[in-house]
Amino acid sequence: MAMYPTAADAAAGTNLLGTAMTDTAGAATFHFPRAMDIGPGGISGGMIALVAIFLPSFLLVIAILPFWNQLSQATNFRAALVAINAAVVGILAAALFDPVWTSSIKEPADFAMAVAAFGLLMFWKLPSWAVVLLCAAAGVGISLVS
Repeated sequence: MAMYPTAADAAAGTNLLGTAMTDTAGAATFHFPRAMDIGPGGISGGMIALVAIFLPSFLLVIAILPFWNQLSQATNFRAALVAINAAVVGILAAALFDPVWTSSIKEPADFAMAVAAFGLLMFWKLPSWAVVLLCAAAGVGISLVS
């Protein structure tokens, strides 16, 4: 597997590690290297893909920015944003369940480690990179005991 997940990795179902690594780093760090690895276009093809990924959102922000104050006061617009937010949360929850949950939580120890990681992130406010390292160490420990 390449350092960053590619379309071939996704087709083979081997990109969970890459997905986990990029989720801890952030979305922009995921798109740039992935765009550099798309197809036979090399760097120039990757740059075209990178522009194609981000340009629509930049154009949308530039188009709406002059009207943002008026739009944010409109009740219908605020309701639409709440609905869009709920839809995105639903899609992310579905993505968490399949393939992440179904391929990683197989035993009670796996579930306990996931709950502990959630607690470390939410209640003890540890940085995500530290939780990833702790979970990796715990996973190695669990595999040695089993």
